[in-house]
Amino acid sequence: MSRVNIVKRIKIGGRWKMFSIPRNAKGNYDWNASADGRYYVEWYVGGTRRRVSAGVTAAQALEVQRRKHHELEGRNLGIPGFETAGETVKKPALHVAITKYLEQIEALKKPNTHRKYEAVLNRFGEFFRECSSIDAISGDDLTRFVVTLKKDHGLGSNTILHNAVIVAQFLKRHGRSGITKELPLPERITPLVKIYRHDELARFFAACSDTERALFAVSVDRFPRAGSDVPALERCELRVAHCSGDLETGTGILPEAMGRP
Repeated sequence: MSRVNIVKRIKIGGRWKMFSIPRNAKGNYDWNASADGRYYVEWYVGGTRRRVSAGVTAAQALEVQRRKHHELEGRNLGIPGFETAGETVKKPALHVAITKYLEQIEALKKPNTHRKYEAVLNRFGEFFRECSSIDAISGDDLTRFVVTLKKDHGLGSNTILHNAVIVAQFLKRHGRSGITKELPLPERITPLVKIYRHDELARFFAACSDTERALFAVSVDRFPRAGSDVPALERCELRVAHCSGDLETGTGILPEAMGRP
């Protein structure tokens, strides 16, 4: 029977070390007996030890152990499709992986999306240029990257969150799923809706042409947005007393929606 062990990577004295999971009196894993860290599963194929990441929780580690055990049993039984089970494939260097991933993005997504991915991942690759492979990047390394985005690059909270999403997608494609879930990311900032005062709306309508003032008499949600950065306009009614520009009532309408400054 194939043996798959669970070990834990713990930082002691500034260095990362692997430790076996201790067992309790009943022979079960004692998950709380060691310090916080990341789980790995390890096994032997052809006399060589192999090891892969297994998450940060006991449930994740047990699931990876179960799957790996089934793969190795399939190989031992000669089941088709499991001939190379348990063998680890050498992953490409980080800069090579980023280049190939961006080529895929360029072929599958819009140009603007590709430019965003390119900017984020090139910055990511530059920060980790000393890493020999993707597996060499730890959760602590990613935390330092987030701090650098905030302090050195001056990025806002929402931009940092967007960067984290793109990096998480890249790492997931290369077998590092879930590594960004434990990152101390900033909270998303939701800007308040700008409310225009009565006199501001009056000046805006006074600057409108007769045709534009007539158009504003219908529901605002019939007007197209000026661009993707303008929030969806809530449905409201604007009533204009007459075309001379005198405003009777009006609430919460962005002048930018009509393309005006």
